[in-house]
Amino acid sequence: MIRRSFQSPSSSPQGASSIRSFDDDEGLSSLISSSPIGAISPMDPNVLTAVRDVFRMALQDTSLQWVLDPFSHADQRYRTLMDIFLDARQRGRLPDGPLQFITPTLDVLRLWYAETIGWGPAQDYLDDPKVNEVKINGTTILVQESGRPFVPAPVRFASPNDVSSRAMLVASILGVRLDASNPQETLPVSSGTRMHVTIPPRVDSSVGALVCIRRGRAFPWTLRTLRERGSLSEEAYRLLLLLVQSGCSFLVAGRTGAGKTTLMESLVNEAPPNAHILTIEDLSREIAIASDKVWTPEFIDTVTDPHGFSRAAREALRQTPDIICPGEVRGVEAGAILQLLQTGHTVVTTIHGGSADQAVRRFATLAAMQGAYLYEGRYDDALEETALGFHAVAVMEHSWGQSGTSQRVLAFVGFPDYDAARHDIRIVPAIQVEFTQESVHWRVEVPLDIDAFLGDERIPRHVRHVVGRSMRVRQARFALLTSHVVREAIQTARALASSGHGRQATDVMQATWQSSLDMELLAAAQQLLPYLDVPSEISATAADLYAQLQNAVRACEWETADMLLRTRIFSHVAMAALCIPEEGWGSLLSQIDDGLRRERALRSELSTIALPERVEDLVIVAQRIRGLSSEILTVGSEVRRLYWETRRRVVQSLAKENMLHSDVAETVRQLALENEGEPPA
Repeated sequence: MIRRSFQSPSSSPQGASSIRSFDDDEGLSSLISSSPIGAISPMDPNVLTAVRDVFRMALQDTSLQWVLDPFSHADQRYRTLMDIFLDARQRGRLPDGPLQFITPTLDVLRLWYAETIGWGPAQDYLDDPKVNEVKINGTTILVQESGRPFVPAPVRFASPNDVSSRAMLVASILGVRLDASNPQETLPVSSGTRMHVTIPPRVDSSVGALVCIRRGRAFPWTLRTLRERGSLSEEAYRLLLLLVQSGCSFLVAGRTGAGKTTLMESLVNEAPPNAHILTIEDLSREIAIASDKVWTPEFIDTVTDPHGFSRAAREALRQTPDIICPGEVRGVEAGAILQLLQTGHTVVTTIHGGSADQAVRRFATLAAMQGAYLYEGRYDDALEETALGFHAVAVMEHSWGQSGTSQRVLAFVGFPDYDAARHDIRIVPAIQVEFTQESVHWRVEVPLDIDAFLGDERIPRHVRHVVGRSMRVRQARFALLTSHVVREAIQTARALASSGHGRQATDVMQATWQSSLDMELLAAAQQLLPYLDVPSEISATAADLYAQLQNAVRACEWETADMLLRTRIFSHVAMAALCIPEEGWGSLLSQIDDGLRRERALRSELSTIALPERVEDLVIVAQRIRGLSSEILTVGSEVRRLYWETRRRVVQSLAKENMLHSDVAETVRQLALENEGEPPA
């Protein structure tokens, strides 16, 4: 780092009172007026103290606090500081003393910033756009350029106290408490920069402070950005795009600096235009959302409000966003996030973990911590709900090349599932990676074709369900916009069929059916069945599939019925026409949709039931459980199992209470009488 030298007053000929001018290329300005106190160095300690006071007062205006971001645009920052200084002079707000006689250039402003509210000898590295992160440990400065490891800088701070005092100054301007009672904090500087500070007594006084400053992204990233930068393959990109645009919830895992937030941001920015995105972050803004989305950024301070993250997640239920991004999961807020998943919200969040399995288990552990919302002490329930709530778990890692450069890459994507027989989770691989010395190779383990994807029984049911539902919604919207295409297809198919071209007529109807699922088209296909070229496998399986569908509906297995109807029977227009009931598909579709809604509502209701400590409250919960008993007759086996497990927990808790308590005894008696139909424990 270059430091400019200033000419002392004694070096002026004949003791002249004016200072020799330095042009801007030399980096210093002269004093343009005579001073009664002689030549003054802009780096005089008294001058620097006065400059610090001017900047600190001006930065009480929050619209100017972006200049505290050490990674902000350097030229714009120093021109803003020049405007601040000149405005203070014009308004007569400069402190009395030598500062009154100095008119700085931008080069002097650079030095003033570094020595007052900036980061001293580290500031030159922070102003370098190639630098991704700067770490200050005591007097040592470590610098990391993009894709390379940290290296020590050749310059140092004068003392550990110099670093800690700068950190506390920035914290005080930003209104963040940083002292011995709160020695560790993330400072909310702008532009996505993450500035984390640790001071004594959290670190030894001989160190003084640990300051980690990581650059944010200059623009919102997308999955295409990651593809172009070599972080994933084209096939992996296509699969992730399918999942995120289908409304899948993601848990993104990885170690520190692996790119978790980068992937989370890239996933969210692939949401449809005008999607409402709600982000919840702890003080600093690290997530950048594209301008075509409706973005609500929320910030909480977990130091002053330890339950703020959890409360913000719960309140998101009332804000009805399309996607919720709760920053990084680190504590009891996992319980509230788990409730969001159970109510059908799309959640994309991150967590520390080296593998997909570790990430799911750690999330469940946090959700069951003391003080967690709804799931406190219920690890097994939290584990099951986590596995069935998230549709995909992605892992990011560093890949190191032979040249010593690193690349953040997608290392794994899997579909979590819960094995009820083993009472444990499993992760179904969707994308795996092979690292070699020369390159990274991705292998997609599931079909990219939507029909094949929905029919692949290796993929957990809850994943296929959300993807299938999304495709149906998009197809329905598309059909509304293209109804004239349907009418033209019907006319064309009738003309072809009447002229003996049954294969071509079938192809026309099938192509239009796949993109529309239009019932008018289906009615026409039913009329034309004798003239269509129906594949033999469809004729052979139609009756059996329809029987399976009827059995699923009679058993109230709505997810199974939905899967059979949407992905098997509706896969071909001839199949749908062969199986169509007398009253048409409309009534059955409504019946299945109503059943799915009841299941979602009951699952959500059961997820909110906690076991209180007071006997009276426990009795109320038991009566609430009894009130749901009639509803389980119209839902599928998975939801019924969840109901009976919840009911058993309530009965067990009641059994521990004093049976002489009349309400307890009566409630236990009623629950025991109603246990008919309960599956074995």
